[in-house]
Amino acid sequence: GQFTDERLIAAKKNIIVQGLHTFYPIVLRQIMDIKIFVDPHEQLRTYWKIRRDVSHRGHSLEKVVKAIQSRQRDSENHIQP
Repeated sequence: GQFTDERLIAAKKNIIVQGLHTFYPIVLRQIMDIKIFVDPHEQLRTYWKIRRDVSHRGHSLEKVVKAIQSRQRDSENHIQP
């Protein structure tokens, strides 16, 4: 994955920020009043990734599955903990 460019967001009462790297930038962590980490089952996360990459990013199912398999060790070492 890659970080997107910064963008200005108009102030609202509630802003929901989601994603794998949401808590990575310290400045973002510091301005949040409430932080909730959702830890879905690995099969559900895999389903979400496949659905997103095939339907929104235009990748083939085979390419996505191969990418998931090639990064399994990274997922076990860095994402799942």
